[in-house]
Amino acid sequence: EGGWRLEGVVRSRLSLEAVSSRRLKRLRLTELVDPALLALAGERPHSLPVAELLPQVRRLERSGLDAGPYAAALWAKLTAPWSTAVMVLLAVPFVLGPLGRTGVGPRLVAGVLAGMAYYLLSRGLAHAALAYQLSPALAHVLPPLLFLGLGLALLRRVP
Repeated sequence: EGGWRLEGVVRSRLSLEAVSSRRLKRLRLTELVDPALLALAGERPHSLPVAELLPQVRRLERSGLDAGPYAAALWAKLTAPWSTAVMVLLAVPFVLGPLGRTGVGPRLVAGVLAGMAYYLLSRGLAHAALAYQLSPALAHVLPPLLFLGLGLALLRRVP
């Protein structure tokens, strides 16, 4: 109804001389917390679109709150297309490169191991960045960069 209705409120006022408290049965406030912000806070960061993640990260940072999970989700979504392209590039040497002269089994195992290494590195760095408050941008950009270098190095060996 255009505001908040609080019940059983204890309102405290701070002054330089003292703290005064007053009990209220009901209190109506027009601006306590933006309802849209509360709805957004209940969402899991990875389920939000980029258009909602960026303002949420900025809002949390302005408020001095931890924006880590939202920033990580934002960078994960921004780097996902690039990660996919890097993994496709990495697959080419396993088909055409030195392993191309071997049977399907060794090529398949090598490709699966490369994919698992990428997955473990990217997820591990993402979680480490959240746990140790490191840059989520670096944590999500570093694995594709490393595997891009690996893919390009392997491509040079293709005859």
